[in-house]
This record gives sequence, C-alpha cells and structure tokens, in this order.
Amino acid sequence: MLKKFMDAHPEMDFSKAKFKSPLKIQGNLTGIPRKLKDFAADWHNANLKWAKENQAGFALCNNIGNIKIESFVGDESLPESLLELCDGLQSIIEKLHKLLEKMRQWYQSVVGIENLLKSQKKADDIIFQTWPIRNFVQAAEELLSMYKKEFELKKTICENICHSENKTEILFMLAAWKHEPYLEDAVAVHTQAMIRETGHET
Repeated sequence: MLKKFMDAHPEMDFSKAKFKSPLKIQGNLTGIPRKLKDFAADWHNANLKWAKENQAGFALCNNIGNIKIESFVGDESLPESLLELCDGLQSIIEKLHKLLEKMRQWYQSVVGIENLLKSQKKADDIIFQTWPIRNFVQAAEELLSMYKKEFELKKTICENICHSENKTEILFMLAAWKHEPYLEDAVAVHTQAMIRETGHET
C-alpha cells in the first residue's frame, strides 16, 4: 500500500484541516434535533482528538526516523529506545482505531434516523435551518470515508517505518503522516457546516 501511495502522490502537496476548541452541548432540544446536535458536536470534537493524536504520532515517527537514518550513516546498532518508540506509535494507532469505530457508530446512527424519518414520510423535512436528514448522512459518509483512508495510511506507516532501510521511504512516511493527505479540506467544510446548521456556538 505504501509504495502505491508514494507513486500516486509524488508532489506531496497536502493540506491540513484545522479546528477550533471543543464544543459543549447547549439548549434543551429533545428527540431527533437533540441527537443531531450531539452528532455534530461529536464529529467536531473527534476532529480535535484526531489532530492531537496525529501530532503525538508525528513526534514519535520523527524520532524513529532520525534514529533509523543516523544508523544508516554511522553504521551504528539500533538503540533499545527504538522499540519503545515503536510501541508508542502502535498505541497511537490503537487510539485512532477506537476513534474511527466511534465515527462508524455515529454514521450508522444517523442512517438509522434517516430510515426512521423515511418510514414517517418526513425525510424531506427541514430539521434546523436548511438541511433535511440526507445532508447529515452525506456529510457523515464522506467524513468516515476520508478518515478510513487516512487510518489505513497511518497503520501502514506504523507497520513499516520501524523496519525500513530506505532513507527516502522514511522521509516520505514522515511527510505523509504529518500532512494527512486523505483528510481533505472537506473535513473542515462538512464539520463546520453541521455545526452551523445545528446552531452550535464555536
């Protein structure tokens, strides 16, 4: 997967979405509006958590990469600290996987709401300002798709960076982890659109 990704992205011109502070649930909504407002806040806060783990993971990758590259130049044996760093990176992957599983659950939840509204002939109703339920489903579907691809890339990097014997490959993996190529600007666009639609204050 890594080689295929490297071949497909020679320019390495990736952008990174940025998000504001975590949201707190406000108001006294009930039923579907309450669930969707919570849903929007969950996605926003998940973006922040992902960004935090990405930063921590990059720091580990950078240390791993430096140790590996120095060993190429000096023909030195790898220090025991490398194993600890690799274990730490695996821990980051596990945290990201748990976050991804939550995203899957949120997507399934909003699909369930859509099916309920369809059964009630209310799928086209505007719930807050301008969106019917389908807009929430589409936003979640695209967000989940991007995060799934990014997770697979990070998992591949975790599986390879500690064993790579190629400086160019290591540098590529560092850049790929840092810039998150699969998390396009649409991540921020979809999330912020849901936040505005549901009336959150950021």
